[in-house]
Amino acid sequence: MKKVLGRHTLAFGAELRQMEQSFIQNNNPSGSFNFDNGFTSQDPNTATTSGTGFGFASFLLGYGSGGAADVLANTLGTQYIFGVYAGDTFQATNRLTVNAGLRWDYPGPWTERHDKLITFQPSAISPLASITGLPLTGNFALVNSPQRSERSETDPHRKLFAPRLGAAYRLSNKLVARAGYRIFYIPADTVFNMEPFAATINTVSTPWVPTLNSGATPNNTLSNPFPNGIQQPIGRNPAFQRALYGNSVSAPVAYEPYGYVQQWNLAIQRDLGSGASLEVAYAGAKGTHLTGLVQNLNQLPNSDLSQGTALLNQVPNPFYGTISNGSLSAPTVQAGQLLRPYPQFTGVDDSGSYNRDSKYNALQVKFEKRFESAGSILASYTWSKLISSTDTQTAWLEQGAIYATTYTGPQDNNNPGREKSLSLFDVPQRLVLGYTLDIPFGRGKRFLGESNGLVNRIIGGWSLSGISTFQSGFPVAIVALNNFTSQFGGGNTRPNVVPGCNKRSSGSAQSRLSAWFNTACFTQPTAFSFGDESRADSSIRTDGINNWDFAIVKNTAIRERFHLQFRSEFFNLFNRAQFGSPGPQLGTPQFGQVTSQANNPRLVQFALRVLF
Repeated sequence: MKKVLGRHTLAFGAELRQMEQSFIQNNNPSGSFNFDNGFTSQDPNTATTSGTGFGFASFLLGYGSGGAADVLANTLGTQYIFGVYAGDTFQATNRLTVNAGLRWDYPGPWTERHDKLITFQPSAISPLASITGLPLTGNFALVNSPQRSERSETDPHRKLFAPRLGAAYRLSNKLVARAGYRIFYIPADTVFNMEPFAATINTVSTPWVPTLNSGATPNNTLSNPFPNGIQQPIGRNPAFQRALYGNSVSAPVAYEPYGYVQQWNLAIQRDLGSGASLEVAYAGAKGTHLTGLVQNLNQLPNSDLSQGTALLNQVPNPFYGTISNGSLSAPTVQAGQLLRPYPQFTGVDDSGSYNRDSKYNALQVKFEKRFESAGSILASYTWSKLISSTDTQTAWLEQGAIYATTYTGPQDNNNPGREKSLSLFDVPQRLVLGYTLDIPFGRGKRFLGESNGLVNRIIGGWSLSGISTFQSGFPVAIVALNNFTSQFGGGNTRPNVVPGCNKRSSGSAQSRLSAWFNTACFTQPTAFSFGDESRADSSIRTDGINNWDFAIVKNTAIRERFHLQFRSEFFNLFNRAQFGSPGPQLGTPQFGQVTSQANNPRLVQFALRVLF
């Protein structure tokens, strides 16, 4: 709704959405089974660093390193999203226009029709405390129960106010300055792990426990990986808590903060005359309380890592006879398991983990030229830097560096702030040229404008167009072999960096395929320690983009109402290869080598269309 009052144009609006979700998807319906060199190495305690053993040999023996069988239940989730907005466009003078607005958002949390949702309470006393006599905390609560009266798994946020402020000032008839600032809140449905289908009571994973002592002795082999059967989702069952013990579980913490992004910009636009214009702008953004993939709240305290291999020793299991799932159902358990914050679980993932941030700054230049004889050129250049402590929530949809295969969460869940680095999608420079041009031959054109008949049909109606893209490569995420930090809740291990070592390799891309960077700059961290390499390495980048797409079009008038169009389109016109990402894992034969191509070879397609 709009209302004009003198020099004010007032705008009011509201939004109400109801989102329904009935979803079930099991990506591994037959289970997942992992194998490494542990069982076939000379010493399982040094398997990751000794280089002995072979994963396929372990597979032939049926001795694995882990795995699981997943079963999901159908859910019926609902989320209400509500917002109201008020704004004013104020024509202060004939040169100055000011826009101001305020939006209030209420992104309601997810609920489930049958209340099949849980939330994690980190400080609550565990029911196992009285049974075992241990000072155990960490409890899961069903929604709409005495432990949590709300029907939602997270607390609602009712104070999400988002201001908008903008101004445009006409410095002259050909020069305008614009500036703006805004806050917007991240949609609540963007975090897949917080949707009802992902709740632990709706999806259960029966772990394969192939060993109880880190590969020294087999336990359950591939021939019978789940001797006690495969668990089924417990759903809304008063006994759900007992079924979760001994498993790796996931749930949001009820009092998660809410993520938001601030954006600001300043732009100068100049009319250059003759159909040409130039815009130079600065753009910035800051993300606060962004979500990570997941964060394991059950990681061993870093101070205990100094115990080294003693953490792997088998000790009497205080949960024996009480917990019937996984490794915690055995008479003995690894000593490190009992030192975890929540030893009654093998993992506790905060499915929200709203403790990350980002910062983006960019110089943006745009030039546009329109020709009187039909045609235009548009050139856009961006010089930017993106720093973050998290990246995408949809790695399987993204094309960038090696995110989907190497980054699965923080290296050290106890210190998520150490994830701050260049984003894996940082692109410092990008230039895009787009152009269309009608060739000035034929009737009514600049050359041979009086031609008609057959001559005009041959020489007239031709046009050219294309898009040329030039872009820097993405930073690379370097990982190391597992050195037991993940044994007790840590993420992917990163290597140590040799001080003063130059990571870059010189030469053309073709000459660096077998050594894209200096692999000698990285060393495997000692067992039970974290490497000092950053999440994304700013000095190592994937191959950039140098691509030309081109099209030739011929339009021919058959009759007044009928036209024939023939198109010839060339993608990657010069057949330039954009090489894939280098092997990211230290200790593998492919480390630092490029063995793939990221783009398609030259593609040519023809099309014939009749327009009427």
